Amino acid sequence: MTRSPAIASPVWLAVASGGLIIWASSFVFLYAGLSIGCALGWHHVTLLGANALTVLLAALWLVHLVLQGCFQWYALGLWKRATGPNEGVARFIAGITCLIAATGLASTVFIGAAVLVLPPCA
Repeated sequence: MTRSPAIASPVWLAVASGGLIIWASSFVFLYAGLSIGCALGWHHVTLLGANALTVLLAALWLVHLVLQGCFQWYALGLWKRATGPNEGVARFIAGITCLIAATGLASTVFIGAAVLVLPPCA
């Protein structure tokens, strides 16, 4: 059985903000990938039936979506396993963690969906 981080521990802050940290990473990697790809002309190269830049950005986005999904699963597990002397506080913090993770997931879906529908470097 996996133990939950202690409530007074600074680990809770990192765990609670994990979904938004993954979203920020997605934003940075997609923006940097687009900038570098446009500068190097990757949008003129065809790969797997699409331009190479779109394929790269879609792969980066997919990696972040998988990370978000795994983190959401972890956050839900924390909520389900919240026990101990401060169970009410632990459940509250774990519930907030789930909501923040869901916000990060929704934000990652929103910013990355443009990769699939908009042409890069236009």
